[in-house]
Amino acid sequence: MKSIILAAGQGSRMKSDTPKPLLKIGGKPMLRHVIDALKATFPMDAEDINVVYSQVGIAVKKAAYEDVIYSEQETPKGTGDAVRAAIESHPVSGDDVLILYGDVPLITPETINGLVAAKKDADLALLSVCLDDPNGYGRIIRNDNGNVVGIVEQKDANEQQKIIDEVNTGIMLVSGSKLTEWVSALNNDNAQKEYYLTDIVEMAARDGKVACYITEDEDEVAGANDRVQMAELEAAYQERKIMSAMMNGLAVVDPTRVDIRGELTFGRNCEVDINVIFEGNVVLGDNVKVGPGSILTNCVIEDGTTIHPYTLIKDSTIGRTTIVGAFARINKGDRLPS
Repeated sequence: MKSIILAAGQGSRMKSDTPKPLLKIGGKPMLRHVIDALKATFPMDAEDINVVYSQVGIAVKKAAYEDVIYSEQETPKGTGDAVRAAIESHPVSGDDVLILYGDVPLITPETINGLVAAKKDADLALLSVCLDDPNGYGRIIRNDNGNVVGIVEQKDANEQQKIIDEVNTGIMLVSGSKLTEWVSALNNDNAQKEYYLTDIVEMAARDGKVACYITEDEDEVAGANDRVQMAELEAAYQERKIMSAMMNGLAVVDPTRVDIRGELTFGRNCEVDINVIFEGNVVLGDNVKVGPGSILTNCVIEDGTTIHPYTLIKDSTIGRTTIVGAFARINKGDRLPS
C-alpha cells in the first residue's frame, strides 16, 4: 500500500502566511492528522507516503516530517496534475495507491479500511458521502444499475445532475499501474481548464468496475477553505475526543467547554471542570480533579491531586495527593512532591 497526500492548496481565503495543510486542528497540523491516520491503519515506511506541495506552499516540505517523501507540483493545474507530479517523482506500479488530502484531517482508520474492503477486485474505489446540501461538490453519477460511471464537478453539472445528493469526497484507492495510465490520459477540457483527478473514474468505469464506499460521517471527509470551516472542523474534532474520553470514564462537567489539544491519558474517578485545556501529552492519575479555567501542558498529575481554578501547569510533575492553589503557575521542570 502506498499513499499520495495532496497538500499543494494555497488556502488564500484563510488569509494566513501558513500553508493550509499546516494550520492546526486540536493543536496539530491538519497534514499530520492525515499522516497519523494512515500510520494507524497500515504499517507504512517513509517512501510509502508521498506528500505533494506547491512552490507557494514550500513550508509544507520545510515542516520536515521525516516519515514521508515529497513531490513538488510546480504550477497549480488541478488535482490530476498534482497526482501526475507525485507519480513522476516517485513512480508507483503494482501497489494500490490511497489518495488523501492534507486539509481533510478527520479521516479515520475505520473508513480507510472500509474503502480497502470495498475495492476488492476493482481497479478503483472511491469514497462518497450523501449531503443535505451538496452545493459545491462533485456529484457521483450512476447508471440504471446503480454502478458508478463518473463524477461531474459542480461548475460542469447540469440542473438535473445538481439535484444528486451523493458527492465525491476526493478520497480514492486506485491500482498503481492503472493510476499511472489514467493520469497520463487526463486533459483540461473543462470550465476550470484544470486536470481533474475525478476524470479517471469515467476511465475506470469504461475499463471495468468502479467500487464505492459510502461513509455516513460527514465530518471525517470535510475539508476547510476558510476560517469558519476551520472552526467547524475544530468543534467536530473536540467532540470526537471528548466523547471518547467520557465513554472511557472521564467525568466532564460540560464537554463543549473542554479542549484536548494533544493526547490525554487518565485513570479512574477523574473530574474536569469547565474551560480546561489539555495541551501536548497530559497524564492524570486516579482521583484527580481539575478546576475551571486551568491549562495543563505536557505534564503528569499523580493520584489524588486537586488542581484549583485557573492554574497553569507546564512540563512538570505534580505528586500524589497534592492540592494546587488557585491561579498557581508551575513552570517547566518543576516537581511538586506528594
